[in-house]
Amino acid sequence: MKKVYISGPISGKPRREYLAEFAAAEKVLKNEGYKVINPTKFLMCRCLWLYKLLGYRLTIIYDLYKLSGCDMIYKIPGWKDSRGANIESCFAYHMKIWTLGVQERGGVDAAVAKALHQIRQKK
Repeated sequence: MKKVYISGPISGKPRREYLAEFAAAEKVLKNEGYKVINPTKFLMCRCLWLYKLLGYRLTIIYDLYKLSGCDMIYKIPGWKDSRGANIESCFAYHMKIWTLGVQERGGVDAAVAKALHQIRQKK
């Protein structure tokens, strides 16, 4: 089973919004048969006091460590506007962790886009 890391914007977004976006992507990817690594489930993301204690740099280093054990990376729409997601993307490229490609994605992009649209409509 291929292991996929979800990458996308977190910093500067409302907590409820990014949690919902990552959860939607995780659900779709799991339904497609992937083992999913969701950084919003890491302890630093769940416990904001720990994030404040460790800071951005140590948190991104941990994210990259978790990404290094994956076969692929899935980038949530809007990832290009995220400093952390750009770091993850660059790291993945240089470590030969391929972006979930069109052939592997099948209906993943459409299903994630639909789920994100539904989340944004609820605002």
